[in-house]
Amino acid sequence: MDNARGNLFPPSSDAQSMPRVLVLRPAPRDVEKCLDFMGTSRRVKGKRVLIKPNLTVNMPAETGVTTHPRLVFAAARYMIKSQAKEVVIGESSATRVIQSFEELGFRSAADELGIRTVDFWDDEAVRVDVPNPLAMASFQIPRTVLDSDLIFNVPVLKIHQGESKVTLCAKNMMGCIAGDKSFMHTNFDPKIIDLLKIVKPDINLVDGIVAMEGHEIFGKAVGANVLVAGDDLVAVDSVCSRLMGFQHGEVEHIVLAERHGFGCADPSNIEVHGLAPEDLARRFERARS
Repeated sequence: MDNARGNLFPPSSDAQSMPRVLVLRPAPRDVEKCLDFMGTSRRVKGKRVLIKPNLTVNMPAETGVTTHPRLVFAAARYMIKSQAKEVVIGESSATRVIQSFEELGFRSAADELGIRTVDFWDDEAVRVDVPNPLAMASFQIPRTVLDSDLIFNVPVLKIHQGESKVTLCAKNMMGCIAGDKSFMHTNFDPKIIDLLKIVKPDINLVDGIVAMEGHEIFGKAVGANVLVAGDDLVAVDSVCSRLMGFQHGEVEHIVLAERHGFGCADPSNIEVHGLAPEDLARRFERARS
């Protein structure tokens, strides 16, 4: 089973070979600018949209651990205005996320907008076979994920202590696995490629307003003060890893994703709009093993 699923910026001269990534500072209408950059209005009209934040634990965005609610709800309002058929906020972590929805303000804001929040632990799980698997023959995927037409991925700019080294667009898709997902933390690189074969985000906005170095939960908050957007998840992850001081090829799953056709990791083949990554980059403290 597979997932079915007016621009302010000039198009690339060679859109197929040069994915476009927008890097900007948070400011009024920043989310709208990012969504316009990705041509989101025309893409969501009449579609079921899943907004996938990072709510790993019940900690506010000011800690650098979770996605800022402001970004999620600015996007939800934009998509409602763009006549999306349905907008759903869905997430799953090591434990249930209902408390995070409640205490971080997601539930009340969703109710105000008339949209649903879904804890994937409570959703129907569907076994989906992986085509030509590298490490995983199948995954259990929540029904809400499979029923969505478009996935809007809103991860946080963070270092990770595990094999992934960073937690950005690709890794945030782990929250789209139903139930226990701890098996992903070993042999991560081929497993995340297998997951992307059945659950791949369509548009991405990385929240770097407050980022995190040293660890994905227990690290140090970093005022990176940046947003990064693009519909090529590999290109966005490549740019974000450079912002954190990684060299091209240093984060294995990013280059592996390029090798398997999920996007472009080579900085020389990515068209960056807005701010230059090299002007913003700083070396984030790496996780200690």
